[in-house]
Amino acid sequence: MQLKTQLKYTAAIVAAVLSMSTISLANAASVSISNPGFESSFDNWEDTEPSAISSDEYTGSKAAKITGSSGKFQQDITVDTNTDYQLTAYISGHGKIGATIDDTSYTSSSSGNDDYELVTLSFNSGSKTSVTIFGSYDGDEGRFDDFALESTGTSTSSGTSSNSDELEIDNAFDDGTSHSNYPPENAIDESTAWTSRWAAEAGGDAVNLTMQLKENSDVTKVGIAWGQGESRTHTFEIYARSGTSGSWTKVFDDVSSGSSTDLEVYDVTDISAQQIRVKAQQNSAGSDWMNITEVKIYGGDAVESEETEEEVTEEEVVSTGSCNIDMSIWGYTTGDGTSMNDVDDIQDLVDNKTLGSNGEEEIIFNNGCVTFTVANDAASSGGSTYPRSELRELMARYTDGGDANVKGITKNNWVTSEASSSNQSDAGGVDGNLKATLIVNTVSVDATSEDQIGRIIVGQIHGEDHEPVKIYYRKLPEHDKGSVFFTVDDSSGDPGDRINIIGFTDKNDTDEDASGDPVEPSNGIALGDEWSYEIDLSGDQLQVTVWLDGYTYTTEDSITYTKTRSKQLIRNSSDTSAITIDDFYASDYMYFKAGLYNQNKTGTDSPDYASVTFKVIDVDH
Repeated sequence: MQLKTQLKYTAAIVAAVLSMSTISLANAASVSISNPGFESSFDNWEDTEPSAISSDEYTGSKAAKITGSSGKFQQDITVDTNTDYQLTAYISGHGKIGATIDDTSYTSSSSGNDDYELVTLSFNSGSKTSVTIFGSYDGDEGRFDDFALESTGTSTSSGTSSNSDELEIDNAFDDGTSHSNYPPENAIDESTAWTSRWAAEAGGDAVNLTMQLKENSDVTKVGIAWGQGESRTHTFEIYARSGTSGSWTKVFDDVSSGSSTDLEVYDVTDISAQQIRVKAQQNSAGSDWMNITEVKIYGGDAVESEETEEEVTEEEVVSTGSCNIDMSIWGYTTGDGTSMNDVDDIQDLVDNKTLGSNGEEEIIFNNGCVTFTVANDAASSGGSTYPRSELRELMARYTDGGDANVKGITKNNWVTSEASSSNQSDAGGVDGNLKATLIVNTVSVDATSEDQIGRIIVGQIHGEDHEPVKIYYRKLPEHDKGSVFFTVDDSSGDPGDRINIIGFTDKNDTDEDASGDPVEPSNGIALGDEWSYEIDLSGDQLQVTVWLDGYTYTTEDSITYTKTRSKQLIRNSSDTSAITIDDFYASDYMYFKAGLYNQNKTGTDSPDYASVTFKVIDVDH
């Protein structure tokens, strides 16, 4: 199954931030760009369709617009050799800016916001006296305005101006899917020739190409030359891990330019790693074959590998890392069951204040990441059975002023595209997508009712009275790993479908079976593991996708898994790649929830609470 949307959250934001160099601009000198704001349309730019001139500008009266995967515009600029430069532009929506030097492209992407934002790229000209600057497609429509280029100093390095030393790759390997004539080692042979490529057949799934360094090193950038990269885009993710075993960390995801076979250099999240994995998911030609002609890894000095493991207990798992979560569109609920939705409440979230009830700290921010904690015996809100510490989507931002109206079909909730035209006009959005990256820290270990043990909800779509989808995580105390499943309510308000995603066997595919003689999941998620999920509802078609350790678990996979392995039947037996939700929801209003909905209200053994840390929460309509 092809993924319907891209996971473009953290990597796009981090790449833009990391590429904003800390170098001093005191001695910066402007370099002339012809028609930098597109006031003379595409004069002096070479543009490739689908491209257009837009009146939705940052300044002046015009901007450039790119709407498709092959869309691009570029201009050759005269530069000095061995000089550091900083390229900037304002982008609304999705887009990337770049510079091509000596057949190598360096890029920086926007974060996808509707408002114009400044995107910055630093590079060095090396031995060249001419570079090509460009703007291009980055997964969705984008507008570009006010390009600028400044020289910022002189150095003898080439490429990006910091942390860009090429690291020696010891070997390369894949997951056994490559063509016998085009093995993994072709991707590290210093040749970008088509005849010297790595080629692997995805067969409707993703394929992995892994490069191994001689030792753990600080990795800051990864360069990839895509086979047939001038005629098709490739959707991909980059993962890294310390040493040669253990868990993978995603450090980047993007779509290739689709306009070049040259090496494209991606500014990944800085990390100490020995192995780098490129996970190729799909290409715009619809071919199952993924082709890479060359991979380069860039970074700093080698670092010592950490051989010692910290003891991780159920009581405390600490998440580290920098997060960037927009809190201006959320209200919240804590352990006393009261919904906090007005302007002052939302401002508290924006200010990253520690929040809670009855003297408890139930919503805590650390370096932008947010941890939700709630005790089993905390109160529940009206209409709810269990305690919660979670966010509730409010589509009107807090700066709009006034009290946040959360009832009815208003601008503070959304509807599906199956709704009437009047309801679509009255609502704040149509259809919805929620992406999250999280770590489950703690779950309960006992309960009066066995089916409540270790069970939490970490994300959902809520309607007026029913939930089109709820994502569950459950780990039993005798197990090292937990399972993930989602339920879909029908018009009665009861789950009509329960779809198992990961961590199930014939003996623990339902709560009833699990309370008998449960079996340890072989492919589950342990406490402390970082994983991601996506909820996408378009019309009456619901898709839930989970990412763990470099692998993708699609809705299609989950439906097949449930139908063949589970004792519980799926109501929509004809569904294959998405779940068809009940017609009831065509006249309902929706809002997302993310955080912790503890499904245990009785457990008293320690730990008698649950805790979840979110590193990404990203909503789109």
